Amino acid sequence: MAKIKIISNPYKKRIKYEIWNNGWQEITRSTNPRSLLLGRDMTEGFFPFKAKSIADAVIQEYRSDDDAVHIEFEGPEDEFCELQTVFADGAYDGIATLACGSRWVANARDILPEIKEEFKGIESLLQESFSEDSTIKRDYDKFIDASSDVIPLCVLGNYSAGKSTFINALIGHELLPNGDEPVTAKVYQIKRSRQRDRAHIRFYHHDERVDLHFDSGGLRLAVSLDSAAPALEEKLAEGRSERSMIGDMNRALAIINDYERDTEEEMLSDLIEIEVPFSLRDPWGQFNEYVIFDTPGSNSASNEQHLQVLRKAMQGLSNGLPVYVCEKNSLDTEDNVRLYEEVSKIDAIDGRFAMIVVNKADAADLPAAGLSATEMKRVMASAVPKRLYAQGIYFVSSILGLGAKTGGVFESDNYAEKFEDQQRKYTNPNERFYKMLYRYNIQPDHLHKRAVEQSEACNDLLLANSGLFAVERDIDLFAERYSVYNKCQQSCQFLNAAIEATGQVLRDVNDRLEEARAVRREALERDKQELVQTLEEESEAFSFASCEQYPACMDEAVEVDRWCTEVSYLQEQWREILERQESEEQLETHRQASDEAFRAVFENVFAAVSEAIEHRSLDVFGDLPETFKTDVAHGKSQASQLRNVKSKVVQQTFSELVAQTFEEFEQGKLDAKETIDEASRTYWEDQTAVAREKLVDIVTNSSALPAEKQQELANIIMQYQPIDFSHDDDGKDVFAQAKLAQGRNLLARLFPTTGTLETKKLARTYNGRMEELVEGYREALQSSHRASFEVWLSDLRETLISNIDDYNPVLREHSEEIREDSRRIAEVSKKIDRLRDCLRRIAAMMEWRGDPDRTGCEGIACAAADRQAVRDGN
Repeated sequence: MAKIKIISNPYKKRIKYEIWNNGWQEITRSTNPRSLLLGRDMTEGFFPFKAKSIADAVIQEYRSDDDAVHIEFEGPEDEFCELQTVFADGAYDGIATLACGSRWVANARDILPEIKEEFKGIESLLQESFSEDSTIKRDYDKFIDASSDVIPLCVLGNYSAGKSTFINALIGHELLPNGDEPVTAKVYQIKRSRQRDRAHIRFYHHDERVDLHFDSGGLRLAVSLDSAAPALEEKLAEGRSERSMIGDMNRALAIINDYERDTEEEMLSDLIEIEVPFSLRDPWGQFNEYVIFDTPGSNSASNEQHLQVLRKAMQGLSNGLPVYVCEKNSLDTEDNVRLYEEVSKIDAIDGRFAMIVVNKADAADLPAAGLSATEMKRVMASAVPKRLYAQGIYFVSSILGLGAKTGGVFESDNYAEKFEDQQRKYTNPNERFYKMLYRYNIQPDHLHKRAVEQSEACNDLLLANSGLFAVERDIDLFAERYSVYNKCQQSCQFLNAAIEATGQVLRDVNDRLEEARAVRREALERDKQELVQTLEEESEAFSFASCEQYPACMDEAVEVDRWCTEVSYLQEQWREILERQESEEQLETHRQASDEAFRAVFENVFAAVSEAIEHRSLDVFGDLPETFKTDVAHGKSQASQLRNVKSKVVQQTFSELVAQTFEEFEQGKLDAKETIDEASRTYWEDQTAVAREKLVDIVTNSSALPAEKQQELANIIMQYQPIDFSHDDDGKDVFAQAKLAQGRNLLARLFPTTGTLETKKLARTYNGRMEELVEGYREALQSSHRASFEVWLSDLRETLISNIDDYNPVLREHSEEIREDSRRIAEVSKKIDRLRDCLRRIAAMMEWRGDPDRTGCEGIACAAADRQAVRDGN
């Protein structure tokens, strides 16, 4: 049997494959140059969209004779579920088997909240850095926006394809103007308003910001609109209906679109920002934060200009979902292909998820029996699908979808007429030309099957059959599962940029410090130069050596085993609690009652038989059946009570042991924190004592100083203030960075309601988490306390140097500068260490987990338990 491993890492946008040959070996161009698995779409495509294609390629290439191919998957659980869906219909029975490997990476949606928490822990640190380098703030703002829940939807296509109508259908209102001629002359940015009866339109007239406010009565207020735009103000006033918020917004947008039509002057900004409540008839858009961009057609004269506006508007966003809207008869045009090539250059757009919406499908020539394989092949060979196809081609009637959300009520006669002509075909299954547009969608089989099942289960027949429901569900799926992978990876990119920018600050301060030291050296006499150089070199060497020795000294002072638990201890605790619970619940009494009840059954039967033999009469058996039935029922009742008590005892024992273990875990955390903090402080305080001795030895043995000066400096050293740890992390708890375990959740959720407890597994989980905590505490303290020591040592050194010749005016001028720069270097170094620690922790969340040496059921079971712990927030 051939064994193939699929390894998917969506964080790095890479899929690779291995084959078993006395060990796993990667399939490469050198080992298998003609492999179907090495195509770009198989190695760089998004796995959920390619799952079936990959499975089919594996089977085609590696199945031989009648043997099934064994496929093992390593990657995020969400992707494994997609692969399971492919196998679920039984088509691969006897052909291929599927198993989850022992290694895995976390689902992005599970770790993004933790990544955000990490950034909260260093927010004050980053805020300090903003004043040092504006690029850090820019990158930080970009990451915060990108890691938010905002999902950009970029709607593109020809002006005649109905993009505006499609967007109207998504939000459920007749908001954007529509018509057969180009009606979108600007780039619209549409967000959901948080208030059901409030909406806004914002833009600029020349350099003046204009805010149009709407409520349930229509246009109410135009902020900042004054005599600078009298013509626009007049047109807006004429357009007010005093009736409808959406109606007035539609008219206002039409006026804005047409305002420059008869002039050559560009007075209004190209970007129009809109906030409007979405329809409540359909839950789409109510739970995910979408921002929709509507652009002029790809075949409009202003297309290039508006692409620039789109690029600017999408700065700071990420994971944009491109939605290409076209008609069936324009799938083979090149306009959209050229547009794709331009849009794909926008960083916020991820072309791997492009959706193609074939709009106006109610008027398209679609065969009643569905698209045949030949017709699908013809569609896929068209210019647009050939270049843009990713997760699917969706057939949609936007007007019918909009009508489903407006209850068939339209202000546009154009909409109303087309809706009335087509509605019955989508709501009456008995209609001769009954339509279900979602059935025409072209997607990988497992995705199409899911779309059909979801659409068939939709309670709104019109919304489902319009094809809009399937589009909305896949947009939601993208937002909830897929878009967050890039967001997680972007956090690492930002931290790397922040570390580099902060490193440049450090290099600049170092350069300034060296310049000041050079000036000082020139101003000093030769023998004093040598003394100053010795103080600088020896103190820096000692600081380096102290940092190098710290881990080993902490290893001796802090033994993690003291806070770990033993399997034997947990087993003993289990037995003690179990015995106490059995006593409290009177388990032995219930056991005896059960035994007596069943013993009575046989005793009564035996007594009846004995009496019959003794009296040589069968009359005694007359009541025996009823008595036997009663005795058995009583026995069963007593046995049932015994089982219930046993179950209760075990459950209570389980709960109590987990609670007790949690309390011990929490106490261990506190004890570890105090012990490590004390050990770390003691180490650095000891180092200050050694440093004092070394510095006293240097100054008292220097021929550059008279005896009185030597004694003066020695007194300064011995009386110098002790090391100060109080400023660490600006008074914040340094251990907040260590990602403390949520002990009760961790333990209880790993053993949910099973009623049994694996003490070995509990001990392994407990000890593993405790080891992580101890290491986290140590790492958090190492950079913080080291920085305190370096500041203390540099301050003492500079105090000594400033006292070597305090009559030299040049030295007086540079002494404080050097002192401040030395302190600054220690502080910036500490910042870099903390940024690197944060980066390491975040990167670790996206790394492979599990035991590569474990295979088979054990490895899969361990990986599944670990995945559950991560999902539970641990």
